[in-house]
Amino acid sequence: MRRFLMAMVFAIVLTGCSRIPGLPFEDGLDKMNESFESDIQIQSGELYAAARLIRVPEGFTMTFTHPDTLRGMEMVMAEGGLDIRYRGLDFTFSSAMAPRGSIPRLTSNVISSLLQREGITSRDLGDNTLLADGRIGADAFTAKLDNQTGAIIKLSIPSRNLEISFDNFMFIE
Repeated sequence: MRRFLMAMVFAIVLTGCSRIPGLPFEDGLDKMNESFESDIQIQSGELYAAARLIRVPEGFTMTFTHPDTLRGMEMVMAEGGLDIRYRGLDFTFSSAMAPRGSIPRLTSNVISSLLQREGITSRDLGDNTLLADGRIGADAFTAKLDNQTGAIIKLSIPSRNLEISFDNFMFIE
């Protein structure tokens, strides 16, 4: 009987070292931090844009660097809403009035969902990357993360024809 119990304990320890679908495990999602900055490339249908994204617990700022017509436009998303600053003009939308399909709002919602792991399923791709799938409202999304650091590599929302790639990703202390 004692050998049987030891064998069971050993088997439980061994299976605890492997990933069991549906059970929590430490991965890139666990290493994510609320504060980071990154250069991003946004592809939405025919639209291509580049921006610098800075995210802190209070919200985030997206400052466009490309195309030239958007260069310098700053979008600040916080709990209170969306503030857009561009060439001396300042527009503020309350949370209720901020467009639900806007790129800043979609980006913010996906990142919040990843940080809170709300309805997220994830799988290791075997090359030190992790694929995380979830939903924000009616929209499914996929996020590719560095499994070692938790850095976001790419976000995709197929129903919105939206892909955001992240470069020079750094967590902020």
